[in-house]
Amino acid sequence: MVSLYGLLQSTAIAAGAVLALTTLLSNDRDDLAQDSIVLLARKAEQTSGAMAVLSQPGLTAHLAEALAASSS
Repeated sequence: MVSLYGLLQSTAIAAGAVLALTTLLSNDRDDLAQDSIVLLARKAEQTSGAMAVLSQPGLTAHLAEALAASSS
């Protein structure tokens, strides 16, 4: 999934990539959740990506849950 980072341009954001990555945070597979966190963090480094990430409802709660699950 990390290889998809290059595809996360503004068109992917408009197509719902941030929502899809957010959904993967609650997946039972830890590797998918971790990859989603990495991609969301990298996307948030850019202005358009940061706006998309920050405007995603419930993302903070999903991130907190995913990070708590990965540390246990």
